[in-house]
Amino acid sequence: MLHLELEPKGLKLEVQNFALNPGNKFSSQGWRYDLTKNGLGCQNDYTDLINDLDVRIYNMLTFFEEVLLICLQGELQDTALMIFRIPNEKLNPKCPISYEVNLRSSALP
Repeated sequence: MLHLELEPKGLKLEVQNFALNPGNKFSSQGWRYDLTKNGLGCQNDYTDLINDLDVRIYNMLTFFEEVLLICLQGELQDTALMIFRIPNEKLNPKCPISYEVNLRSSALP
């Protein structure tokens, strides 16, 4: 187990490695933390580290994708182009591109 005491004192992070538990039960990597001194909460029980990081990365990428789209929409506002969301049923699972740029309906003849 890795135990980190972060500065300032009172901030803790514990990481537990893969383990073989009694009864031949396998547990994956886990973590728990106490960041209450920074107002970020406390997690008393170990949770799956890989799953938690996957969720956090997915959420960050989704957030940055949305920020990029908002910026692009602002730049395209005074043009004949517009960003459209592709309906879920038309998405290609092998290449799940969710947005496309096309002409505004007002720009069509």
